Amino acid sequence: MMSRLSRKNRDDINIKSSGGLLDLIDNGLKEIWRINDAELDYLCEVSSDEELKLLIDDGMSISGVKKVLTYIDEKLDEFYKKES
Repeated sequence: MMSRLSRKNRDDINIKSSGGLLDLIDNGLKEIWRINDAELDYLCEVSSDEELKLLIDDGMSISGVKKVLTYIDEKLDEFYKKES
């Protein structure tokens, strides 16, 4: 399983230096959860609206953060299993 800790210091996360509001949101999500564009696109495709709201909740508790990290890790595992 690819955890957030194992995703530290990645060089495949492209933070866009210019763009609109959506680029700013994408950049924030990629930095916070340490995911790249392909992983973010996959999460957006397979997640419900409620699940996506969890990714951007700025007032979540520690247990909420753990829940989101587990969700992201599981989805990224699915993503990489599909890729290989």
